[in-house]
This record gives sequence, structure tokens and C-alpha cells, in this order.
Amino acid sequence: SISLQEACDIYDVRAALFGQAGRLCAERLSPEQVKDLKDLVTRMEKAAKAKDFESYYPLNLKLHEFIIDHSGNPVLAQHYRDLVKMLHLFRARSLVQGGGLAISNSEHREMVDAIAAKDGDLAHRAHFDHVMRARERLTHIEDHIDTKAKKVSR
Repeated sequence: SISLQEACDIYDVRAALFGQAGRLCAERLSPEQVKDLKDLVTRMEKAAKAKDFESYYPLNLKLHEFIIDHSGNPVLAQHYRDLVKMLHLFRARSLVQGGGLAISNSEHREMVDAIAAKDGDLAHRAHFDHVMRARERLTHIEDHIDTKAKKVSR
């Protein structure tokens, strides 16, 4: 188990790595690979609209893995995966409790559009911001949980 502060620190590093992965994908992905990403986001949109977390979450993991795998940088991929393992429960909670399915997927669309445009700077920013917004959703949820707990204990 990790603390909220440790999770925030991990999100900071994860954002940097994911931003770089996005940049590398923008430089390297073929049109067929971009189509695969777009298809994945479309499937996620359907799950998000249905508020179907059980379908959405594995697709979310698959999207992130696709981007990391296709960055072409095995060192980046290994460090990213190590960080993600530590954050699994925090990531799931921010998607479920933070209203994060639709919000997260609109960010995914921005990321894929930047990759499709072959714009490394825009892809870096979209991927970095996606992780930092997830971090913000997580801290907002944790603050809300703490506030509720204090009210109950009074």
C-alpha cells in the first residue's frame, strides 16, 4: 500500500514518461497503427457512454499499453510499467469515483489525434496532461473521502 503523497509523486514521473511515449508514437506509428488506436478509443467511448467500467477499464489499460509498447523505447516501457503496477488501485478509483470514464476518454481522443497528426510536441503535451489530470482527479476524490470521513466521525 502506498500513501496519497507517494501516489502523487509516482503520477508526476509517470506523466513525464507517458508524455515522451506520446511524442515517440507521433514520430513512429504507421497509419494502420493509428487506425488501431482510433478503433480502441471508439470502443472505449461506447463503454464510457454506457458507464460500463468492467468493459472500459481493460480497454483503457490496452490503450496505454499500446502507446507504451509502440514508443520503441524498452527502458521507458519498463519504468512506466513498474510505476503503473504501484498505482493500479488508485487509477481504478479515479476512473470510477471521479466521473472519469467520459472525461478520460475525451483526453484519449486528444492524444490519438495528436499522434495521427504526427505532431510530437502536441502528443507530448496531450499525454503528459492526461496523466496529470488523472492525478488531479485522484487528489480531489481523496480530499472528498477525507471530508466525508471527518463528518462521520464527529
